Amino acid sequence: MSVARNWVDLGHYGRLLDGQPAPRGLEASFPVTASIALAFHLFGVGIYQARLVAVVFTLATLVLMYELTRSFYNRSIALATLIVVIVMSGRGDMNPLIVGRQVLAEIPMLFFLLAGYLCFLAAEKRAFVFIPASICFWSVALVAKAQSFPFWVLALALPLLCTLVRQQWRSARLFGAAFVGSLALYQCLQYLFALFAPSPPVSGLEEIVALVLVKETRVSTLIETFQFGMPTLLGLCWGLRNFLRSESKLQSHLDLVRFSFLVLAGSWFGWFVFLSIGYARYMFPPVFLSAVFVAVMLDEWTNHFDVEYMREQSVSVLQKLQFHWHKLSAFAATVLIALSLGQSLGGFYGAFVLASDNSIHDTIRFLNTVTPPNALIETFESELLFLLDRRYHYPPDQVHVELIRRLTFDYRLKIDYDPLAANPDYLVVGHQSKYMGLYDPYLNTRAFRLVKKFSRYDIYERVR
Repeated sequence: MSVARNWVDLGHYGRLLDGQPAPRGLEASFPVTASIALAFHLFGVGIYQARLVAVVFTLATLVLMYELTRSFYNRSIALATLIVVIVMSGRGDMNPLIVGRQVLAEIPMLFFLLAGYLCFLAAEKRAFVFIPASICFWSVALVAKAQSFPFWVLALALPLLCTLVRQQWRSARLFGAAFVGSLALYQCLQYLFALFAPSPPVSGLEEIVALVLVKETRVSTLIETFQFGMPTLLGLCWGLRNFLRSESKLQSHLDLVRFSFLVLAGSWFGWFVFLSIGYARYMFPPVFLSAVFVAVMLDEWTNHFDVEYMREQSVSVLQKLQFHWHKLSAFAATVLIALSLGQSLGGFYGAFVLASDNSIHDTIRFLNTVTPPNALIETFESELLFLLDRRYHYPPDQVHVELIRRLTFDYRLKIDYDPLAANPDYLVVGHQSKYMGLYDPYLNTRAFRLVKKFSRYDIYERVR
């Protein structure tokens, strides 16, 4: 949001540092930032204008999810998929109604991925129109968030390999053209953007986020998966079972695209469980995509969502101790739905009630009115930068990487950053810097004194 504001107000695509233009860094990708900048240009700069972009992307993504699922199966499964996405997503930061209010790259990435799949599904009849469209959507999706790249590659490469081995030449041409074209356009877009807005390199980010083999992280991620991702895990397993038992065995274009979608969702979820750093935010995309297969599983287990059938089979299991498969599956579906609904309601309550406060507005109002106009404010809370009308300073992006490394791998790692070097007048400490302990060594000295405290932020004044 701050980069979009700078682009609209100053013509500078990047951040500010001590009031001067600075290179871009770890902000959201160009498609996301450009969408926000367009909203600012049309409707003015503000929080609600930025959130409008997020909400529009969210609604459009839900529509695309419905249409794609309807093409894969039928309207009943498509409607059930939307219900699963909203009601059975578990944690608040995995629910599109909560994530969709935030200016993040996950929802736009999912929008372009789903749009690419819908176009590719239609390419069977009009390839000359829909293959270029799918190439455009998929390449933008890869730019929107790099996290999607390996899973998308696997999702296209496996069906392509199957068609080549089985000599399904027309399907191989479709997958090959979309695969190669998307990769080529993606590389061109990356190259052009690097020319337009170069950024200093940040090293070590992938190894601390994407390939984490620390035992404690793996155990905590497994616990979180069983706690909040059980419907997704079961849905993916059921989707794989249906694929292996299918009589068509990837003969039609629809089967191939549906298999590609299963590989996309399954590989993404597998990466989160076995390799990722375990942040719940990284679980959101595979949970969202896997909702299709969760809906199919629940449809089969509940006799097409027959409530009376679910009640009867659950009674048979609990009271009559009848453990036939169709009874156990209906009972399991009832338990899954009940538990997930409770988790989702708790997530809504936490997001819309417990976490709802005006501390960010109070903090900004204090900094923009009480502090001197020439004050320099040091903070690690990037959400404040967008709203500040004062000069501000923040740590380099490499410090952010080292902080994550310290939390995950080595708690004794020394962070080479001195906030006093920039000679700030005020220091704002929020949730992020408290969690990572960035400013703790300096708060324990007499360099700063607390002048104002809000629920999420502590404001310190420099003692001179």
